[in-house]
Parts: sequence; C-alpha cells; structure tokens
Amino acid sequence: MCTLKEEDRWAMLETTAYAIESCYDVIVIGAGLAGVMAAVAMLRSGVRVLLLDANEIYPHSFKAEKLGNDHSRQFRRLGMLDAILPAATPIRELLEAHHGTRVLRKPVEHYGIAYHDLINALRRNLPSAIALKIGKVRRIETGPDRQRLTLDDGQSIEARLLVLASGRWHNLFSQLGLRRTTVSHMHSLSFGFSVASTRANDFDFDEMTYWGDPGSEDLPYATFFRIGDGMRVNAFAYWNAGDERTHAFLEDPSGVLQRRMPGLADAVGPFEHVGRAESCPLHLEATEGHLQPGLVVVGDAFGTVCPAAGTGVVKALNDVECLCDELVPNWLSTPGMGLEKISQFYSHPRKTACDRSGMRMSMRMRKTAVDNGWRWRLRRQARSFKRSLSAMRARHRQKSTPSEQPLGRVAERVEPHPKPVHH
Repeated sequence: MCTLKEEDRWAMLETTAYAIESCYDVIVIGAGLAGVMAAVAMLRSGVRVLLLDANEIYPHSFKAEKLGNDHSRQFRRLGMLDAILPAATPIRELLEAHHGTRVLRKPVEHYGIAYHDLINALRRNLPSAIALKIGKVRRIETGPDRQRLTLDDGQSIEARLLVLASGRWHNLFSQLGLRRTTVSHMHSLSFGFSVASTRANDFDFDEMTYWGDPGSEDLPYATFFRIGDGMRVNAFAYWNAGDERTHAFLEDPSGVLQRRMPGLADAVGPFEHVGRAESCPLHLEATEGHLQPGLVVVGDAFGTVCPAAGTGVVKALNDVECLCDELVPNWLSTPGMGLEKISQFYSHPRKTACDRSGMRMSMRMRKTAVDNGWRWRLRRQARSFKRSLSAMRARHRQKSTPSEQPLGRVAERVEPHPKPVHH
C-alpha cells in the first residue's frame, strides 16, 4: 500500500489515473451508495482501489429520495457533498403537521434527489485515481492473504481485501457461502409519487412531514418535498404487498392518502397525483456467514433497515467511515487479511451502535403503529393525545396572532450554506 500525507492525497486525485490492471489493495463490488463512498474514502487514505459494477449507468431505482441533516454532514466529511449539489434540490426549512394543523417549523439542510440520480452524480465525479470497471463476476476465490475475481470477460483481478457492497449479486452470496436471513417478513411498504397543487399559487413550502391522523396508525406519516420543479411524496405503510389497500393506493395515491388522513389537505393544500405511484416492499434481513478472511460486507449487503425509520443512508455511510478511516489503512500496513483483522470491523463500537439503533427504531415504529399488545396500545394513545394537544396550542397561537403562520418554535439550527443551482 502507498501511504500518502494528508495534503498530498487530493492533489494526487487530480493528476493520477489508474488503468484497469490486475492487482489492487482493495476491490469494492457494487457501485451503489456504500460502494462508491467506500472507494472514495479508501482513496483518501492512500489505498489503491478498484470499483466494480455490472451497470455503466445506475438504473432507475425507487429508494431513498431525500438526504437529511445527518446525510449532508456525512457527505461533507467524506468530501463528496459538492459532487451531488448540481443534481439536488436544496431544502432549508421543514414544516411538521398533524390533525390538519401546522405545528412546527425548523431550519434544515436537506436535499431532494432521486436515488439513481444521486448514484450517477457520485459516479460522474469519482476521482480519476479510482478505477471503475463495468462487468460481472464469474468466479470468486477468497483467502487470508489474496482475493481473486474472474470476470465474465475472462479477466482475472486480485486484491488483498474484497468489500461486498451490493446485495444484488446473488451468485456471489452463494459462492461465498453467505446466507440472508429474514428478521421481519414484509416489514413495511414504501410508496413514492409526484403531486401537483390544484390551486393557482402552488405549494407554499419546500418540505412538510404530515403525521398520520387517529385511525391511520398503519400509515404513520407522509413527507412532501421538492425535487426540481416538482413536489414528491413518500409515504410508508405496514401492509402486505398483495393487500387490497396496497392496490388501492397505487391506483389513487392522493385520494387514498387524503381519505386516510382527513386533515392532510388543510395542512398541505389541495393536490392531486401526477403520473404513476411506485412501491417497494421491505423485509428486514441480515447476512450470516460474513466473518471470513479477506472479505468485508457493508451497507444493505450486510443488513437492511426500514425506510420509514430514515436510517438506511446513515447506516451505509457509517459503515464506510468505520471501515475506511482507520481499519483498512492499518490492515494493509501488515501482512495477511485474516479473521483477527476482519472481525475488528464487525465489532467496531460505532458500527454496532448504529446497526442496533437502526434495527431498534425499525421494530419500534412498526410495533407502535400496529402491535396490539397493551404496551403499544398505550404508546399509541399517549402519542395521539400529545399530538392533539400540540395541534390545539398551534391553533390557539394562530387565533392570537392571525397575521403569523400557525407554527411552533424553531427547534434547531444548522449552519447556513449558499443555495446551489439545481437542474
């Protein structure tokens, strides 16, 4: 491994480009979010890395469509926030509402961007020193010292460490002896669709989260946010994919949403859906058999979390930071890539804490919404009472100061950033 001084690392990126050769420090399989960011982070640490993916252009994918405050900070730390800004829509204020009332306004650093646009923007802005190879793996051999891939074009590539960052490569899971186990079958459903205001003045906000009204606990919330010139809606439900409610939602998403959340139109304004709705069922899954010499499994390939909890991007980028900031450079400084090294990643305190937090939040949100145990029924009742009280207070403020918006206190502050131009 070539060790670089901090001030020399990014200078190297502008002047050096590696050809597709046969031997690297690290091969990253999967050029999605975790894979691209892992390659960038490792290069900053002086690691010679090859990024491998089956598709030259990341295809349309209904996944994360908005970056939050934590995501923005992580991308900034990893030096890639500027790479996505031209394709993203900046959002600087979030409204929260329920019971037909806007109850809270807070400053944020959010960005609306479709997942495939995010990944393709990151790929377009990869440092030239990262070798990107488009191809599929035909055969894979791992061991305590060297890892070898044979690609579908017959090329053989070797590295000291293999990072698996994609759960789509099912043949690799089989070859590596990895097993996917289901933690919670049909855990949740995510819906995405675009809407247009039916009044002349369009929407008067850039982002709003509407928390479900009483009686819609299995549809806990919907978030409205701008992407480009349009308004996008993401909603989450604890239904089965074949449920009649699911089919009805896909047929008429705006109608079903407004019927299930009677106060929604009062807070958002009148709207109708534009184009078709998309859905994505989510099973909480974990990977077993992952502790192997020469192999690290990261991101969704290691385990999934519920999109409703909003922790998937944080979890993937946390894996990247834990693996690449210290571990990989230290591993490469000494011979071998045995279990004593690999186990350091899976036992890393920040990784284990983040994984536990994401899983705990995923399970708690579902139980709070639909579990019939007495504890969870009480939680629902307490939450409903609290929301009802906050809505009453917001309406009272509105009557007391009719010239002002019926919104609550500023809940947090973020550093101001110049508003980038988006396309």
